[in-house]
Amino acid sequence: MANQWTQFWQNAHGFDKIMRLNTVLFAKKIQQLFNISSEDKILDIGCGPAYLEDFFAKKVKNITALDVSSDYVKSGQEKFKQFDSVQFLQIDPNDYLNFEVIKDQKFSKIVVMSVIQYFKNTEEVEKLILEMQKVSQQGGILIIADIIVQDGALQDVISLFGRAIRHGFLLAFFQFVLYARFSSYYQLRNKLLKISVQDLQKIIQKMGLKAEIMDNLTIHAERKNLVIYF
Repeated sequence: MANQWTQFWQNAHGFDKIMRLNTVLFAKKIQQLFNISSEDKILDIGCGPAYLEDFFAKKVKNITALDVSSDYVKSGQEKFKQFDSVQFLQIDPNDYLNFEVIKDQKFSKIVVMSVIQYFKNTEEVEKLILEMQKVSQQGGILIIADIIVQDGALQDVISLFGRAIRHGFLLAFFQFVLYARFSSYYQLRNKLLKISVQDLQKIIQKMGLKAEIMDNLTIHAERKNLVIYF
């Protein structure tokens, strides 16, 4: 998550529609798979436009949403100002693995969706997991979603196009493709972190995690999802 990406996400509103569709699909799936209920305390790392909060605000006990973007944090605070159970906090874009702002809290479900591709390396992913273990309740679940496992933007586009047809969001798909092509995202995309399935398995073994690699939690069918049980 170099400074270039941090600057990009301060104003990347061209992705909002596709992010909303992706987040709603993801939220519905994890609600069912992991029995998310009114007793859950959710931590959302990289909350973006707060679509996960839109979905879960009235369904869970509380949500803490973190982001490096001051714009997303401020808009989330404004949107949910009537909700005492939802809080938005900014993390330092130059020290994004520092979670001092939540060090005294514990969560039952932790979501890191479409985030780790902006990390520098797998060592940062391992550090994230260790930090999340500190703030997880006993029996908590960490869901690291939308992990890019292979090179090539074409696979992403083809997969997304198929999902767009099946789920009826072709207009949002074409808007996303145009924005991605003509924004700075096009130049920056090659810098995204890719972690192969084999490397995910190595992380699980190295850290002694109780975990599984899951498919099809998001609109990106070719991406993987790492679910860790603490």
